Amino acid sequence: MLRTEEVDLSLLEGCPYFFCSSVMMAEGESRKTSFDLMRAARQRGCSVYFDPNLRMNLWKSPEEVRRVNLEAMPLADIIKVSEEELSFLTEDPDYKRAARMIQQTYTFQAVLVTLGAKGCFALINGKEFELPACPVKAVDTTAAGDSFNGGFLYALNRTGKKLAECSAQEITEILRFANTVGGLTTTKKGAICALPSLSEVEEMLARP
Repeated sequence: MLRTEEVDLSLLEGCPYFFCSSVMMAEGESRKTSFDLMRAARQRGCSVYFDPNLRMNLWKSPEEVRRVNLEAMPLADIIKVSEEELSFLTEDPDYKRAARMIQQTYTFQAVLVTLGAKGCFALINGKEFELPACPVKAVDTTAAGDSFNGGFLYALNRTGKKLAECSAQEITEILRFANTVGGLTTTKKGAICALPSLSEVEEMLARP
């Protein structure tokens, strides 16, 4: 039910990143609002980070899911998809080939693909990265993707650089951080309550 006129767009001024997912696009006025906010963020110089975060039960049909998400992609600078979501949206089961295809189609700054227990794959600054998952004993994967997003943006923002300015080593460390946040989240049940603290993430990263 959220309408664009109810949002204080001044919050976007000086904001380096704007995050959104397609959950708000599933129905009602908030679909238009989501697109309006993505455009407003880009106009103000924010990097738009989009996670389709597909929840099929919220949509009328798979065709509508695919159509709306593909409409949103040109407004994004960074996209994060799970392996399953990428396969659904591109109709290609090969995640590396699918990631390369959408990178070429939409010229994203980054395509981030979470692979569950296999880790993550990314296309950033013309380079490919593939990192293993954080070695944990998972009990509940709820919010693993969301916490990966948070970890990625936190680690990127901490560099004080734009993504295009980061070296391959810095990008690798950002992805390791995101992987670790996502992995640790799966060791507890729930969503918000399962998010790890910064000290827990750093302790895991320091292990050999």
